[in-house]
Amino acid sequence: MNNKKTLAYFSTSIFLLINLYFLFTVNIENRIINDGYNIISISERLNFGKDYLNTLVSVEKPPLYIVLISIINDFLSANITIIIIFQLCLAFVTAIVAENIYEIFFNKKDYIVFTLVLLNPNLIAHVNFILTETVYSFFLTIVFFYYFKWYSKKKLDSMFLCGLFLGFASLTRYEGIYLMFVIMVLMFFLVLKNKKYKFTIKSLFIFFFAILISYGPWVFANKNSESKNIGTNEKELEHLSWNITLLESTIIRDKIDLNYLHDNKIEFEAKEKFNQILKEKDSLTKSDEINWYRNYYLKKLFSYPFISYVKLWSKSTMKFFFSSGSTYLNILFGNINVKNPENFTLDKNINSNAKNIKFIVLFLNLFLKILCFIGLLKILSKIHDHQYLAALSFVLFSLLIVIFNGHARSRLPIEGLLFLLTVYGYNYLIKFIKIKKNE
Repeated sequence: MNNKKTLAYFSTSIFLLINLYFLFTVNIENRIINDGYNIISISERLNFGKDYLNTLVSVEKPPLYIVLISIINDFLSANITIIIIFQLCLAFVTAIVAENIYEIFFNKKDYIVFTLVLLNPNLIAHVNFILTETVYSFFLTIVFFYYFKWYSKKKLDSMFLCGLFLGFASLTRYEGIYLMFVIMVLMFFLVLKNKKYKFTIKSLFIFFFAILISYGPWVFANKNSESKNIGTNEKELEHLSWNITLLESTIIRDKIDLNYLHDNKIEFEAKEKFNQILKEKDSLTKSDEINWYRNYYLKKLFSYPFISYVKLWSKSTMKFFFSSGSTYLNILFGNINVKNPENFTLDKNINSNAKNIKFIVLFLNLFLKILCFIGLLKILSKIHDHQYLAALSFVLFSLLIVIFNGHARSRLPIEGLLFLLTVYGYNYLIKFIKIKKNE
């Protein structure tokens, strides 16, 4: 037991030392990049008062992370460093919760999953920037934990907390709400197996009630807001246009900048066609405009050769599992300069240190993912066990949400589950080697 606690203390010390180094050496400006640039700009426009809710609805982004930053800035008079420290605390708790999931599965606590999550280069890379991923991963890991606890302990309060935190996760990133359907299907399979209709129906009711408490008020606010800009619609159109951009890139032989392709071809052509429609009609409402763009993009989305979908899905899946977050790490170490924070344009002059860090984290991630896939293949033989079915379903959910645009950031919410599979794969491999030696 002492050795296990020593591992926990050691990994915590390394985590603190690495991130303290970044806190004292990385410029504040370098932490506000990509989505973070827009999030900070939005939070600075929020003023608590009469029009606060309407302003929040109109910004076209999930509200929770923006509100958290706004509260930290306005009420605590804090700077970006305090926000990063807050995210580091959430990352630490995420590692603890992931270890508790491991304990539910294997009925032991050895702090290996805790260590793997806490010292994961992907987590360290993203937790040091103003990005939603740390908060989203925190909430989603708690959702997984309470679902597994509900199944193992058969306690209704666990299902309530599962739904409550799923609502919070969805307020951080809108795609989180779709996990609700995965959990519904899992519960359907469970009731078919154990025939506990009354308990499962009661659990389902409590689950939806909890979501209604945490996520419902925002849905109601959207429907009743005076604002004409509803963020979910614009976000949906943005996802569609970018997926089309990625598909378009598969039929272009020459290498092309995706931002240029998106802005100057995909969006430009859509706007041209819309303007033609606009000339034929006197006026269109905002809702009509959104519906037109949605129908246009959906029609175009399914117009590409089959091979384009296969190529893009394969590339996305590889990036989802094997990308390492090395770009963000190299920004933190000062090996890569950010030319334009808003558009996340990087300096192309990459030095040797950046290449070394990229190689190290890619190799480490590859090694761990090989063990993970061994564990994944092994649990397929135990898919009749509901816990393993649920773990696999949660991994597939995260993969399908970013079906054509997988990357290291999108993997963060399920890193705890992947490391659980990694440990399972390692234990199985060691056991297999010992059996072969004895033969």
